[in-house]
Amino acid sequence: MPVEPSGHVFRVERQRAPQWYAKYRVPDGRQIRRRIGPAWTERGRPPAGWFTRRGAEAWLRDVLEQARRGTLPGLVRTGVTFEEAAAEWLRYIEFDRERKRSTVAGYRALVSSQLLPAFGDEPIQSGERRGEAAARRSGDIEVFSPEEVRALVRVAASEQEAAIYLTAAFTGLRRGELLALRWRDVDFDGQVVRVRASYAEGALTTPKSGKVRSVQWRRTLRRRLASLSQRRSWTADDDLVFVGPAGTYLDGRALRRRYLTAVKRAGLRPLRFHGLRHTFGTRMIAKADIRRVQEWMVTRMS
Repeated sequence: MPVEPSGHVFRVERQRAPQWYAKYRVPDGRQIRRRIGPAWTERGRPPAGWFTRRGAEAWLRDVLEQARRGTLPGLVRTGVTFEEAAAEWLRYIEFDRERKRSTVAGYRALVSSQLLPAFGDEPIQSGERRGEAAARRSGDIEVFSPEEVRALVRVAASEQEAAIYLTAAFTGLRRGELLALRWRDVDFDGQVVRVRASYAEGALTTPKSGKVRSVQWRRTLRRRLASLSQRRSWTADDDLVFVGPAGTYLDGRALRRRYLTAVKRAGLRPLRFHGLRHTFGTRMIAKADIRRVQEWMVTRMS
């Protein structure tokens, strides 16, 4: 018999900042524990992504209301595995959306090499629970909320750096992969970025995975990259997307320093640049619900 959704919020002290958590029960009887976000302990209105007790309680009320309506991701048990959902999504992309053969092949390779080994036999509704269990084993992974990413973009020192932050958060590219990205690997028609190389410490290498991969992007990012492609120079196929002086590679360490300055200017938590990549990964896993799996794999696959 379904139970009435209920729960409570509580605060946990962490090294960087205290965190608000919620523990709640959903109609099928499962108990779920989820991190809400950092606790705001100062006076005044909290910055984007930070929560007072009242804000944390409002977050929980929204989750419980979704549970009552049956719209909370992960609530419906279907028995469908991630592998089955991925196969259906690939069929949808190839035949319903009529994507290019090369695009479908890239997706197929990505799913086989990176997603199926980790999630293939998992029931699709268990993604939320598995992610939470992993976080308890390895410690909380700090990520930015969408509002925080937008705040970071607004205070970026230049249009190019705004595009870098947005690309990292919406595609999951590593810093070295961003520095090595060239216009020939940006497919505006297919809304895909192909990752072929990585640049760090003055050396160009293959990506960390050792393989070329394709990443679908969000519409917001398409607009940002399209605007960047209209600059006066360095827009040929072989030119770098994110350029340093005279079209050379950006200095990764200098980029990191400017990023930390922007984070401080935006009033955000001092997360590493790699936190932008974690932001993408966490959002992708959190969307693992059978009714939305096609949407999130189309727009956020990494």
